[in-house]
Amino acid sequence: MWSKVSGRGGGGRRLVESARLVVVSVVSCLLGAAGGVAQEGAITRGPYLQSLLEDSVKVVWLTEEESIGSVRVRAEGQPPRVVVESDADTRHELRIAGLAPGSEYAYEVLVDGEVVAAGEELRFRTAPRAGTGSFRAVVIGDSGSASFGFQPAVTEILDRLEPDLFLHVGDYVYDGSIDEVFFDEYRGLLRRCGVFAARGNHDGIRPQDWYELFSPPSVDVRLRHCELPEQLCGENPPGDFVIPDPGVATYYSFDWGPVHFSVVDSNADLDGCSPQMRWLCADLAAANEREMPWKVILLHHPVYTMGLYAISRHAANRLLPPLADRYGVDLVFNGHDHNYQRSHPVRGGGVVDPWRGPDFGRPGGTVYVVTGGGGAILYTELPEAEFRPLFATFRSVHHAVELEASVDRLVLRAHAADEDGPFDEMSISKVAQETVPGFRRGDTNFDGDIDIADGVALLNVLFLGQESACRSAFDVVADVNRSDRVDIADASFVFGYLFLGGPSPGEPLERCEASPNIDASECHLVGCELPQG
Repeated sequence: MWSKVSGRGGGGRRLVESARLVVVSVVSCLLGAAGGVAQEGAITRGPYLQSLLEDSVKVVWLTEEESIGSVRVRAEGQPPRVVVESDADTRHELRIAGLAPGSEYAYEVLVDGEVVAAGEELRFRTAPRAGTGSFRAVVIGDSGSASFGFQPAVTEILDRLEPDLFLHVGDYVYDGSIDEVFFDEYRGLLRRCGVFAARGNHDGIRPQDWYELFSPPSVDVRLRHCELPEQLCGENPPGDFVIPDPGVATYYSFDWGPVHFSVVDSNADLDGCSPQMRWLCADLAAANEREMPWKVILLHHPVYTMGLYAISRHAANRLLPPLADRYGVDLVFNGHDHNYQRSHPVRGGGVVDPWRGPDFGRPGGTVYVVTGGGGAILYTELPEAEFRPLFATFRSVHHAVELEASVDRLVLRAHAADEDGPFDEMSISKVAQETVPGFRRGDTNFDGDIDIADGVALLNVLFLGQESACRSAFDVVADVNRSDRVDIADASFVFGYLFLGGPSPGEPLERCEASPNIDASECHLVGCELPQG
């Protein structure tokens, strides 16, 4: 069905314009079928897709001159449908509604009735119905640098993965223009893939200007007031949740198949009682009420990091974990530190269930991923970082993260530029693993290795009164000479093994042993998976 033109002027003018567009559309279809090539000289940016959801999408582009824009969209085997602007402008944003979930569409862009963008690249797939289906997303951050030349290699990864969804955790532009390092750099991807972006500190984009670049989904007006955890806001102020003003709040959320995404603006007010935190609380609570299989948060600044920014702590470190713990958030993606980091599952500020990785079955915490290697200059690891024990993987490398999502499983793969295959891979499933934690005898600081730090940790417990990281396993793990007691002789045994060629604490060293009466909730440590049977 062709849509009516709602342009300015009398009814006769609208009828004439409608007839003209119908003729142009038919001719354009014939030209397209005959292999006609679209002329894109009229477009200065785009087209690119915004708010690609299960039943609608926004197509955005810029033109140098004011004009009337229209979009023709077509599902395979179906007649085309045209949506037309009511007024002439240089910025064009057309929302196409009434689409079928999980379906493929092709589209064309017209300016003043003439086709200016068409071809194989102009296609997209709508999201599956909320809570169902599967998809592939790519996630990057800290990409927008034209000076160093690293960005194109990451773009090649994105294109090769052919995602349904493009997620960016901020800092799209350090130097160069936003067109050069974002809209031109990801031109092919943006035409066929919905992009959802968080705002970075280097983007230099005021909230009002941000809405000129991006057009995210509207905040759900049905959200109810949510009581924040007491450590965030104390006694919650009374009143209902307040909807942020459109064009001002740069945080939002959306469902894409089985995943609910919450996009946080870590450059805006993140005070414990702020409107954004109250919104995030209500948003996550609503996702749980709708029984969304997975919940993922995107923001720019790291909640936890062992990289350069470990020397400073962002407010997100205090504010997000209590909400992630309360509402069972599965993944948190952020950038800002220019490297790749993946944590163990974290809850209450400590590691939980590490022995179940890298394929986790219902882990007891949230996995935090730093993906800041999109193209800017890289940062190195900070060995003395406070949160270093929380992390399973660190790589200072330009990269992109692939996220495959289905109702029952999330799979994360990190791909480095100029490397074959992923350098890191993990998964989370909804089926609990029948495993118990085990520990390596001699690994008294529970970091997975046996080294001088273990002897020091043993002495600290024995003579300085320090608490073990896992008291319920310590008496077994620290009894390296198997005397059924822990004393100075065990420390001597560890140092003798390390420096004097003495016997190892376990034969073989890699052996994973059970600890009786283990309290997994108390042991925020790196264990090992005990073989079953």
